Amino acid sequence: MLRGKTLTLGDLARHIKGDLRSAGDASILVWGVGPLDASGSDTITYAISPANCRIADAGSCAAVLVSSAHAEHVTKPVILVEDPKSAWIECLKLFTPRLTVPKGISPQASIDPGAMIHPDAVVMQNAVVMQGVTIGPGTVVWPGVFLGEETVVGSDCVIHPNVVIREGCRLGDRVIIHAGAVIGADGFGYRQDSDGTHEKIPQIGNVVIENDVEIGANATIDRSTCGSTVIGAGTKIDNLVQIAHNVVIGPKNILAAQVGIAGSTVTGERCIFAGQAGVADHCRIGDRVVIGPQAGVQIRRVKPDTVYFGTPAIEMGKMQKILPLFHRLPELLAARSTESGES
Repeated sequence: MLRGKTLTLGDLARHIKGDLRSAGDASILVWGVGPLDASGSDTITYAISPANCRIADAGSCAAVLVSSAHAEHVTKPVILVEDPKSAWIECLKLFTPRLTVPKGISPQASIDPGAMIHPDAVVMQNAVVMQGVTIGPGTVVWPGVFLGEETVVGSDCVIHPNVVIREGCRLGDRVIIHAGAVIGADGFGYRQDSDGTHEKIPQIGNVVIENDVEIGANATIDRSTCGSTVIGAGTKIDNLVQIAHNVVIGPKNILAAQVGIAGSTVTGERCIFAGQAGVADHCRIGDRVVIGPQAGVQIRRVKPDTVYFGTPAIEMGKMQKILPLFHRLPELLAARSTESGES
């Protein structure tokens, strides 16, 4: 584990506006945050229930972030806070180590003379920046990144190693793209001829990624056939997600690992797609919809504020009635066979 700064418990409590209690020695040094059941003696953890408190108390952590409602269940030093998880997140930010990032443009990077790179941007070795690329201030381009012709990258973005951003794509500000992601590959578009040959349909559009989007490792977002594939502001995309051509993902969506969204589907704002969920092409997903894990959505219009589970995906209210019967099908069929035999 990388080490960040070291603080005393007293300083940490003041930073997160907590109250150090219960035998808490303010001079104890801590340098990081640990998991509930495996924290080291110089790290802290948090607890949000009596059961959590018992696990934390049995471990070797230096102190526990806890609310006053559960503090009595901990004999270790505690820092009383209103919301232990929020305080824990603040500690994660505080203890995050700063990575060594060089300044300026590496002489080992391949930069086309026609590229426009802000003086405050960083481009590391073995990155390739093609003609007409624009990179804004504060953006960091890690080794092995490829930026295709006429790509625009906004300010304060982080493009991690071996990311590929193809020609003409546009990124807003504060976008984070993790290693191995591919933005702007050709959409999966073919026309089948009478003899079964698949003729490629040119994919001449681009991908537009709005502000404050984060894209996980090895995710793929295809360019549109024409127009733009769009990822709305504030959306967070996990590893290994596939978003097809001409999809429009609304603002502040969450897409967990291995989600697949087929072509020309449009989602509303604040939708959640759980792991391995899939959505068919040309669907319209309303605002604040939740699609459960491994659900398969084939409904052309999904109403706002609904929750869907299963394959094919069914609204949660109906699914709650179906599932008990589904698990009883063998005995129900057996009973029906018996009744038929008796009649």
